[in-house]
Amino acid sequence: MHQRKDKRAEEHYIYLVFSSTPSRFGRMIRFASGARFNHVSLAFDEDLRKLYSFGRRKNNIPINAGLVQEYPERFSLRKVDYVGIRIYRIPVTAEQFRLGKLRIRQIMNDEKYLYNLYSVLFYPIFKGFYTYKAYTCVEFVIHMLRFMKIDLSTDKPSYKYLPDELESILEIPPIYEGNLLEYTIGDNISCGDFFDPMLSYREQFYATGISVVILSKLMYRKVRHSHRLSKIYSLIMLP
Repeated sequence: MHQRKDKRAEEHYIYLVFSSTPSRFGRMIRFASGARFNHVSLAFDEDLRKLYSFGRRKNNIPINAGLVQEYPERFSLRKVDYVGIRIYRIPVTAEQFRLGKLRIRQIMNDEKYLYNLYSVLFYPIFKGFYTYKAYTCVEFVIHMLRFMKIDLSTDKPSYKYLPDELESILEIPPIYEGNLLEYTIGDNISCGDFFDPMLSYREQFYATGISVVILSKLMYRKVRHSHRLSKIYSLIMLP
């Protein structure tokens, strides 16, 4: 007697979550771009329990950012009861699904990855630019889609995109639009030390120091790996 295979068990999906976050940085991006959403994340499950993007690692040190696992409280910052989102579901093969999870592990285990802050800050002037081992949220998601060999029908560099521009090339309708906090109701997942305050001068000094170090690293990478500036750098470093 042949057993029927559960077709749903063989189906794999990834989910793109576009969001409008209440942070000052998020409001600045929306104001500068005129877009509704300032952030995009990638999830491997419909419940958004495995949701990833490039963002701040701690709430009170916004410059210290990289690949993080996100939770509902991170989006609301414990300040608002409405976080507007739009969710898209993309069917993928088992191999594409495996590649996606593999790439997440690779980036998580590489401490060199940072948030491409200067690209965002100077976007109105340069319309985005590449920085070695640094992504914005939308850069990361596009990188993941391409790594999983999902056709985006465009060769435009990932750093040139804003979240709404990525959304415009998706040829599928959203499966949900509304409040993230209602979509994930009942999912009380801990954010770890994300909201821990800086109570001592030592902690504040550390936050300032790590911010300076990260800004310096980003500037160095931009200069060191720039096609236009690499020759100048090489000449300077010659004995």
